[in-house]
Amino acid sequence: MKLWLRSIFLFLAVGVFSSLGNTQSQQKIEPAPKIIAPATEEMQHPEFWIARLKNPDALIMTQQQINELNIKNQTRPYDLKDVNGNPFSFLPTITYKDNTLGLQYHLEDPLTIKSFPGDSLRVRLERHQKSFNLANMYERRRTKFDDLLIRDIEEKTNINAVPNTITPRYGILVAHTLNRALPTNDPVHGSPDSYHDSIQSTALDSFTPIAVLHTSPNADWYYVRSVLAFGWIPAEKVAFGSPKEIEQYVNAKDFIVSLVHKVPIYSDSEFKNFATDLYLGEKAKLVKKTSAGYQIVIPARRGDASLEFITGWVKPDAKVNVGYQAYTQRNLLNTAFSLLYRPYGWADQDNERDCCGMQRSVLRTFGILTGRWTTMELHSSDHVFAFDTKNTTKDVKYKYLATCQPAITFVGHPGHVNMYIGTVDGNYFVIHQSGYLYTDDKGVRRVVNRVNVNDTELEGGSN
Repeated sequence: MKLWLRSIFLFLAVGVFSSLGNTQSQQKIEPAPKIIAPATEEMQHPEFWIARLKNPDALIMTQQQINELNIKNQTRPYDLKDVNGNPFSFLPTITYKDNTLGLQYHLEDPLTIKSFPGDSLRVRLERHQKSFNLANMYERRRTKFDDLLIRDIEEKTNINAVPNTITPRYGILVAHTLNRALPTNDPVHGSPDSYHDSIQSTALDSFTPIAVLHTSPNADWYYVRSVLAFGWIPAEKVAFGSPKEIEQYVNAKDFIVSLVHKVPIYSDSEFKNFATDLYLGEKAKLVKKTSAGYQIVIPARRGDASLEFITGWVKPDAKVNVGYQAYTQRNLLNTAFSLLYRPYGWADQDNERDCCGMQRSVLRTFGILTGRWTTMELHSSDHVFAFDTKNTTKDVKYKYLATCQPAITFVGHPGHVNMYIGTVDGNYFVIHQSGYLYTDDKGVRRVVNRVNVNDTELEGGSN
């Protein structure tokens, strides 16, 4: 029990961050080297860190304990005390992310939503629109949005068609899907040189339930409530069915979970016809495992948008697990390192991941459910060290970090989250998805822009 109590031990530094998208300097920016000192080549492999652990295969939490944690997080309060006993609330960050991107701290099963007030939905849609002044933002061609494009997006939002009381339609996602704050696939950039898509909020896992609350005039976009967010998704990614049949699929006893960036699913046992991908942490219902591969069942959308279930196949050597992984330090490190050097994707844009997208996906392979933003992940635990960055010395920060265990400890602040993986020669190291800049010892500005191993003194989010 003592080990379990230290399970997802979170180390919260309350502060701000700056990334490439916000950089004002005109100085030329170079790519970071593959290995950033004091990290070494051997540190780029999970085995190095696993070998330093006393008992990497010890079970941190049982599946029952994980389920209890997930339930507790559904009602966890926004207020706590910092290390000095002072009151601290992260509600302002949660509210901001909800108003702009629809992200939710408290997860909710969308199949339980029986009705939704129309006035609340109208307010939500208007907040999304007001958060992004498209007239001053830049589209795919790095030119400002013109009036025609702005009007098209506003018309697709279709606010005037929202009824006073909404009766949801229930569906399931037939593929990995990007959740958008506005009904458009066009990226929205804050400046001509920004690579952040400002209206991208998160990826939604394949084969998860949603409640459709609203549609665009042509019914090509749906505004939905998923488990972790409100937002717009393309209609073609949704199949409609009854809550009962969707729930039976989602809660199937037998399933496989992807343990790598993505695993291809085929519609035939000869693996000739590609169907879709199963991304890290996503699961699919398992029929049977044989020497020929994994036979699974996946949701599909008929021509009339109704739900059907079809047979899928996954290769026998695919990096999947039958059921959730055992929650151990070895499995955590192996799973995190499976993403090493994957390119950065703000809020999962381009079907990649940012810092919190990476950590959420890793935790998902163990059945641990968290919200999508850094603050949400850092507070999905009973064990949080929170302190004011500006008024807390390094010695105090490291005093707390020294009591925490590698792989099951997350460190960060409202703008970034890292997984702590161990200490070497007095340096503390993390693995994280970094979109940050730093200045090297020759004064050259460099951008990491990938999943990376480095020490906590590196300029940027990891420090």
